[in-house]
Amino acid sequence: MSEEVCPKCENTRINVYQDEEGYVFAKPCECANEYDFKRRIKKSGLLNVIEDYTFDKFEVKGIWQKTVKDKALSFVDNTNGNWFYIGGQVGSGKTMICTAIVGELIKRGLDAHYMMYRQEIMELKMGMEDFMTYSKKLNYLKTVKVLYIDDLFKGTNQPTEADLRIVFDLLNYRYVNRELITIISTEKSIADIMLIDEAIGSRIYQRSKDYAIKLAQNPDLNMRMK
Repeated sequence: MSEEVCPKCENTRINVYQDEEGYVFAKPCECANEYDFKRRIKKSGLLNVIEDYTFDKFEVKGIWQKTVKDKALSFVDNTNGNWFYIGGQVGSGKTMICTAIVGELIKRGLDAHYMMYRQEIMELKMGMEDFMTYSKKLNYLKTVKVLYIDDLFKGTNQPTEADLRIVFDLLNYRYVNRELITIISTEKSIADIMLIDEAIGSRIYQRSKDYAIKLAQNPDLNMRMK
């Protein structure tokens, strides 16, 4: 998304006017909303996929896909106090539908962050020795308006104690602050997460139970193989 120069404001995002009585005033340029939208996309970490991962491009070929899409669309209009959770089969479109949700919320003026679980949990643990850096990073994840956690607990049935402390701290903050919007995709069911850590699993369940989707571990749902 390269930035073009606005012919009206030359990218100042403000236009200055003078009325008939000689008073000078300023108001936002028409390009300001588009600029803010692009800024939020870039900040979210989804710049490279957000144009392809949309509701329009999410193909509905079966009942289960219609259910997923309908739930996601409903969630976009009913985020107050709710989380969105989708777990199950690899390649079933979990990341795509969650990204579509994030894209719609960004269009509505909300800041968002895409948290690739395995990468960012490692970065957080590596930064623990630098308290200021660690606190700044974790505080951002705690407080960003829309947080999408992709592949929670990917690749392990027993995360380390450090992993669990970070995830609990992060999710508990967002659990208590109901105005924050949390979206989670994972290969694990909520029951699986409960076995890993009951406190984490129960919070995910309570916040997302109206928008929780469990997909069967069934290769037929793997759309990458179609």
